[in-house]
Amino acid sequence: MPRSLPIFDEDDPLWREAARALFVVWAARTGRRLRHVPVERLSARELEDFWADDQLDEDSLPQARPTHQALVAVDIVAFGAPGRDTRVQIRLRETMYTQVERALGGTGLALSDCHHEDRGDGAFIVAPGDADPCDLLDPFAHDLAAHLRSVNRHADPGLRLRLRAAVHYGHVDHDAHGVVGRAPVDLFRHLEAPAFRRAMAATPSADLGVIVSDSLFREAGHRGGRLDHDAYRPIRVNVKETRTRAWLWLPPRCG
Repeated sequence: MPRSLPIFDEDDPLWREAARALFVVWAARTGRRLRHVPVERLSARELEDFWADDQLDEDSLPQARPTHQALVAVDIVAFGAPGRDTRVQIRLRETMYTQVERALGGTGLALSDCHHEDRGDGAFIVAPGDADPCDLLDPFAHDLAAHLRSVNRHADPGLRLRLRAAVHYGHVDHDAHGVVGRAPVDLFRHLEAPAFRRAMAATPSADLGVIVSDSLFREAGHRGGRLDHDAYRPIRVNVKETRTRAWLWLPPRCG
């Protein structure tokens, strides 16, 4: 007798992880996307269009390849400082995600439109391939600074949220576990740059500090328009094997 097929329990975390991996790999191979809603809310037609295509065969399927995408990483300053117990850290994380989501809205994106990973004391976000990376400088960074200034104005000192943010643009490769590539590595090298940390420590009034990769800064400069060059200053990134120049923006103090 033939062996019976295994019964998959949709509540089994292993089954859910395997299903997620299949969706991610197929999306990377075909370039198709589904709405960011629970799978049970997708229509049969949407699922059929996602999985089925009579014109594709194994030889004609596009191979997963790196794509050029905008990336941002944010980190809560002094997240583990004395007095910031679990209750406070949860409040800070909730505020961070709320304000990042609000700032993304100014670019026309939602967090659910992006690949995003929680980093405990921060978050890592990869915008869709068609998103303009310069939007992460303005309006995103400017809106984020304004939102933080607003929520911090009446916050208790222990609940004041200060963020460091790194913004970059480069090739990103997707696999079943997330994203890989030189661009994500460079992004976090910028975020962890000692010179960036020192600049934030020396400017305690700043609710936000933004470090921008030199390549993205130059790209934004070529376009002209919204970028105010005089508002940025050069800063060195010397972390592990990374030795490069970047650009620092500290929002002007208002009110």
